[in-house]
Amino acid sequence: MKKPFPPKDLNETSQSGVELIERITPLLTFKEYPKGSKLLHGYGEEAKSYVITEGMFSIYRDADDLMLVSMKGPALTGFSTFAFNNNATFIKTITPCKIAVLAQGEAEKIIDQHNLWKLLALHRGETLRKLFYFHTSLITPTAYEAIRIQLLLLMNEPEEYRLSIPVESYIRQKTLMSRSGIMKILSQLRQGDYINVENGKLISVNKLPDRY
Repeated sequence: MKKPFPPKDLNETSQSGVELIERITPLLTFKEYPKGSKLLHGYGEEAKSYVITEGMFSIYRDADDLMLVSMKGPALTGFSTFAFNNNATFIKTITPCKIAVLAQGEAEKIIDQHNLWKLLALHRGETLRKLFYFHTSLITPTAYEAIRIQLLLLMNEPEEYRLSIPVESYIRQKTLMSRSGIMKILSQLRQGDYINVENGKLISVNKLPDRY
């Protein structure tokens, strides 16, 4: 039987990741970051890892500001790139967030000293599984299919976030498609009663056609 897309846990931290956060949180110093804060993962010796216990944030690709995923704390970022010299992404807070910032070497040292490599390996495995679904959402033959997937992903977001961001803006940040192209398809989907949009926000998605 074909599994539904997107998976319901796509924006959630893995259970192993949550356990890892619980184990290392007492060792860290946290700071409150306001909405709209931008934190780079960085390169080489300046590479950073982040532990987010409260709040919601998005991860973006540094080269073109493509939004990869949005998540809520508790969450980890930058822990899946140990042994690499670059992590060309950054996080941007959607709401105020409570975050601990670690130099990547410091994060590795904590993992090593407290024998947490197994938990980290399990978390990385889950991260790779979710990256597969993310790349699947980008590899689409038509603009409509890309928008269709993003509508389903937006419905999978927490309601408070979904109702705070214009659906067109969400799709544009996730696909880098033109505003006019997105609006044309959204308008036709609304006319066909496939989606319900109020004040630019996505309220509900009915059964979307497979093809446009």
